[in-house]
Amino acid sequence: MRGQKHILNFFTFFFILSIFFSIFPENSPKWELGGSSQTFQSRFVDRKDSQLSSIWLESEWQNFTGIVESRGERSLAGGKFQNDYVAISAGHRYKTVPGFFLGRDERYYSTLTKHQPIKNSGFMNFLPGYFSPGIFWLEDHTGDKAGFSIVLPEEKGAFTYSPETEIRSLYLNLFRERVDLPFFRKSKVTLQGESIGSREDYFGRYFFKWSDHSGFFHIEGRIYKDDDGKLFESRDDFQEFNKNPIVAWGAMGLGPVHRVEAFDSVEEGLRRSFHSARLGLWDLGFASPAIRYREYREIFDMEDERIFQLTRSHALLWMGYSKKWNYFLGREFRETGEYFTEAGLEWNEFGWRVGGSVLFQREGNILPTPIERFTGMDRLDVSLTDRKTVIRLRLKTKFMDWNVTASDRMGRRGAIFFMNLQFHYDF
Repeated sequence: MRGQKHILNFFTFFFILSIFFSIFPENSPKWELGGSSQTFQSRFVDRKDSQLSSIWLESEWQNFTGIVESRGERSLAGGKFQNDYVAISAGHRYKTVPGFFLGRDERYYSTLTKHQPIKNSGFMNFLPGYFSPGIFWLEDHTGDKAGFSIVLPEEKGAFTYSPETEIRSLYLNLFRERVDLPFFRKSKVTLQGESIGSREDYFGRYFFKWSDHSGFFHIEGRIYKDDDGKLFESRDDFQEFNKNPIVAWGAMGLGPVHRVEAFDSVEEGLRRSFHSARLGLWDLGFASPAIRYREYREIFDMEDERIFQLTRSHALLWMGYSKKWNYFLGREFRETGEYFTEAGLEWNEFGWRVGGSVLFQREGNILPTPIERFTGMDRLDVSLTDRKTVIRLRLKTKFMDWNVTASDRMGRRGAIFFMNLQFHYDF
């Protein structure tokens, strides 16, 4: 504890010193007000933990940014100073190292602001905007000794290491608008993601996408590993069987309808995967009927044997699409007699993002069903669910984000409801 206090006092000293030597303002400061309210209802969760709320006020003035915040029953604060030579932050909100998960307060998150609610911390990096080395202290992360960091130019990547706890983190944010390849000129490439933890205990996700200049032909892939709910926005994992598997998903598509994809989930003693192909029957210009063939594979490693199961399925879908919206409705039939119905809608216009999806499984379905859900980085990832019903709704603008998910277990063994409402206002 004494070592932690010394490190925190060190950062506080430099933080106050930076404010003292800053230039008096010529312009009025910029103010931001925000907050969140979260509800999670389940018979397995204490009532005390089912309601979370926060409200904060931030001011930005030249090189300095400060915040005061009420997070639950705690009153918190944070600040950040940055010039051409050094970036310093302290408190419960700001970091000089980019990344969504590093130091995040696991019960809170923000999709409307760059800075996430974090635990008590102190960061310092030199020469921000270039190859920027630094040191940091972070509650429940570094221990008594400071950790080390390096940030790439334009925050395209970052790496941290804490010698005492041996916890590492890697952040990537690479994007190129124009990559010239044989037969594909002016193609676009994106690689984003973050991972954090030790060699034995870690979580994170990475996303890759390549597309031609029009976006018609595209290839994308995702890989992630959860750690008991740290990765996803909703506290409902939609599964009874999940043991934090390593999940990989990839797809290749032509336009909005034609697609082949593969999914693989690996955990101790169990491996689940599927491969599918979707083909549009004819193009109506705004919609297309489509068929999908999918194969599910399950491998169970028992004490004295390995059990392999293969299940085939066919699906009929109706898919609508345009530059501003898309929707689908379909039903899948499996050779085992199981079936499910799925539907989804996405609309983007005027800075508004409205979307949702529903899944209705036949009572008694045994084989898990693919479903999309939001990770903490505000990306959709493919997961598996054994819930009878799953409903997801989302309304996002520049000033508000409303996220609702609800699910019901098979056999009416209990429903789970999650809602998160955030607001953000500049003045």
